[in-house]
Amino acid sequence: MNEQSIKSRILSLPRPRLPSLAQLLRWIGVAALSGAFITFLFQEWQGGNDLLRYLMLLGLTLGLGAGGLINGLWLKEQKGARTFLALALASLPVNFAVLGAFIYQHFGLDGSLPQYPPSALWQVDNPATALILFALASPLLAALAHFAFKVHARGLETRLGLTYLVANLAIAIPSRSPELSGLLALIMIMGLLWLLPRRLQAARLAGTFEGWLALAVLFLPAALLVGRGLWLYGGNELFVLLSLAGVHLLLRSCAHHLEGWSRRFADLLGLASALLVTLALFDLVEHKEAWVLPLLAPLLAAMLYEIGLRWLASLVLLFGLGLDLLLFTGLGHGLFSLALGLGLLGWGLRRQQRLILGTGALLVILSLLRQIALALTSFSLDSWGSLTAIGVVAVITASLLERSRGQRSED
Repeated sequence: MNEQSIKSRILSLPRPRLPSLAQLLRWIGVAALSGAFITFLFQEWQGGNDLLRYLMLLGLTLGLGAGGLINGLWLKEQKGARTFLALALASLPVNFAVLGAFIYQHFGLDGSLPQYPPSALWQVDNPATALILFALASPLLAALAHFAFKVHARGLETRLGLTYLVANLAIAIPSRSPELSGLLALIMIMGLLWLLPRRLQAARLAGTFEGWLALAVLFLPAALLVGRGLWLYGGNELFVLLSLAGVHLLLRSCAHHLEGWSRRFADLLGLASALLVTLALFDLVEHKEAWVLPLLAPLLAAMLYEIGLRWLASLVLLFGLGLDLLLFTGLGHGLFSLALGLGLLGWGLRRQQRLILGTGALLVILSLLRQIALALTSFSLDSWGSLTAIGVVAVITASLLERSRGQRSED
């Protein structure tokens, strides 16, 4: 290949597309408005009161919606309109968080008010003001959400608006319990992951950037609950566990829609989040040694299996529960492993997957051998009853295995 052909190939390569001046200005505007929101929320104010502060925040949110309307109707420019409305949607959880703070001051379910940083303290003089403000602001914000979703996802604005409104109303619940915040965030994420493919037409929305934006905005209330719990309320072990579980579910849901290197990267993130969930659960039950392995081993194995690391999941389950059978001689440990092994056997037979079937069979055998050894070494009515039950289970397990072998030979 001569020098001329190399030069011609280089010149024929597509040049990277540089952003236009309009795009740069739009990005600068988004950064400036986002900075204005952040500065407004976290900068300590020397004058005025919290009611005035919130009215300014509400005015800024509604002003962004008005900016989108002006851009779309008068300037006939859709990108700027969508930008304004996206920022307005993103600011709704902040508005409801402040409204919730006003209500919590007078109707809190947790007793005395905790000590907050001055920038996070929002108070009004009397309960009537808090209720009136909530009653007036909520319909305005709901109407704004409906209009914004109509621009970003036409035809689904009612469903998306109601879903987003319910999630934002959960932020205003007058409780500052870290456990409740983590539970609400997990319920929001699980509910959205269930609703998106069934009621909110996620596949249709994912085809456009505006649709992706509408989907992403729905998760902001859950993100705010987690962030608020970490920053203000010193999340405990249960809060961390619930939050990490929600993050893991969200990562795995996103990974199923990716391909190539992005899917592999998402799988790595899923593995990391699975390990973090396991560690958080360990912190929660580390003082209850008898619960550690029966809880951690199946949980980690299930998450590894879902990621695609199926052999590793099988090894983790067998090693964890095998070690549990060696360390703890209680009847409950053996029966738990036996029941789980039988469950895996049934699942493996139904799915016709040898790895699941083999893992279940090995777990049943380990449990049976352990229970037989315990029954023979320390005779009692319980051990005699368990030995009888073990004999019945062993025969049924053998029948299931023979049935599986017969079905495979017929196939």
